[in-house]
Amino acid sequence: MAIALAILIALPSEPSASEVISFESLKMVASEKNHQDGCEDVTVVDLPDINFDFDASTLRPSATAQMNDFADVLLSADFRTSRFSLEGHTDARGTDEYNVELSKKRVLAVRNALTERGVQTDRVSVRYFGEQRLLLPNEPENERNRRVSLVVSDENSAVALSQIRADSGSPELVVQLKRRLSRGYQNLNAEVPLVKKGDQLFLCMAAPVRGRVVIEVSGKNGLEKVGDWLLPEQTLLRVPEQYTFDVDGKALEEKIRLKFIPCDHDCTPEVKQSFEAIRLSRPKPVAAQVSLPLDPPCGTKGVQCKLIKMKVR
Repeated sequence: MAIALAILIALPSEPSASEVISFESLKMVASEKNHQDGCEDVTVVDLPDINFDFDASTLRPSATAQMNDFADVLLSADFRTSRFSLEGHTDARGTDEYNVELSKKRVLAVRNALTERGVQTDRVSVRYFGEQRLLLPNEPENERNRRVSLVVSDENSAVALSQIRADSGSPELVVQLKRRLSRGYQNLNAEVPLVKKGDQLFLCMAAPVRGRVVIEVSGKNGLEKVGDWLLPEQTLLRVPEQYTFDVDGKALEEKIRLKFIPCDHDCTPEVKQSFEAIRLSRPKPVAAQVSLPLDPPCGTKGVQCKLIKMKVR
């Protein structure tokens, strides 16, 4: 099941700044949201009138007023504690490699303009996609494709969770443990969270590069592998995708270990498995045998391992 980070909302062709860049109207524009079952609740809005000349990354003079309004909203009481992500885009002309670099320059130009207007840099992460996400796919050379998008989220969403900084070059896997409740979800952010028998848990994770995530959970013989998932680049993934890790309460301490293997090591894009349930202390066997490359051990260059420990009360 492909997981989209967010849904692009097509705006009217000539929206005014006041119609789009305000707390309430941002919510209204996002008439559709992507809820990845507890992992995501974000809105993507293409910033009005902040476009670029062909093969250029300098903000047009006409964008000055819009940038002033934009900064005012980010500094307002409604958004003061929020974090954001800016996403850079190009039209379809040029090579993929060139367009990725051009979209990076464009999104940094917008972030720098916000910084000059008093918006703290650490509140705004950046990503860039080149021509991968055309606003008008049937008009690949249209100037409206040369744009910067704003991703708005709350602290529990994809952007705040991953804080992906594509310009940092860091392939770090970012993980958040969540508990499923009768109504909604609860973040378990403590270093050693407390859980109880019957709890249903899942993970939300993201990384700036594509890779495989190998999951191991507590079993009779220590940590036992329960499956592999493909983690697409700059995408939020829930594991298990549809079900949960169930706490059976047979141990005072439970563990989940994640091994992240970037694709430049060994990656099988076809690997993606879901399980009806994965019970901590008694992991179910993989339902179907899949031919996988050998998992490099923790400590191998480029391979990251994260161990989540939980105390059972």
